[in-house]
Amino acid sequence: MHLMMVENDPRAAENIGSYLKLQRPDIRIHALRGNEHDVVEQCDASDIVLLDMHLIPQSGPELCRQLRAINDHTPVLGMTCIAMEYYLDEITAAGAQGLIQKEQLISMPKLIELLVHGGAMRGFRTARDAHTAIVEEMNQTGEATLHTLPPLSNPLTPQEQETFALMRQYGADSAAIAAHMGLSASTVRGYMRNIAAKYGVGSPKNVVRLLLNGR
Repeated sequence: MHLMMVENDPRAAENIGSYLKLQRPDIRIHALRGNEHDVVEQCDASDIVLLDMHLIPQSGPELCRQLRAINDHTPVLGMTCIAMEYYLDEITAAGAQGLIQKEQLISMPKLIELLVHGGAMRGFRTARDAHTAIVEEMNQTGEATLHTLPPLSNPLTPQEQETFALMRQYGADSAAIAAHMGLSASTVRGYMRNIAAKYGVGSPKNVVRLLLNGR
């Protein structure tokens, strides 16, 4: 299991990491401070994310929302050293699967096991349901607008235009887009890669990030 811990307090990161390794010797833990330029991309490639709430320059809930907009499977467990009520509503809306106080180390292994198997704490949505809700909210509120993207290097083909429009609804879920278009997922992934290349953003998930964040 590859666990990504985003924690700007080195002592807290060391304490949590040491405890989890004692409980799960097979776990691989990679720690970030939260100010890395590619923090969302690194979290996207992990099996689970432990996310501190009080980060700089972006808060834990802000990073969680960015990740959940492009990712429908990696669970996020929020962590805080203050009363959970302070962040509960915000991190739930941002698409996390749970929230715990850092001092509750004894509860972390079981929660991690629950989350990596597709579960969620009471009151939280699964990663897939949270992803769907955030993408729908983006479309309803107008967050996902074309003007947030850089200029195209070449025009999109009609098929790419349809794929792009569906990315605003389904994010980077190639299977859902393929089902809507009546095509294979591999064909849709090809269209998505072309869109990303023409916008110069590297990957389809970066297209969704730009739609969400406007940068």
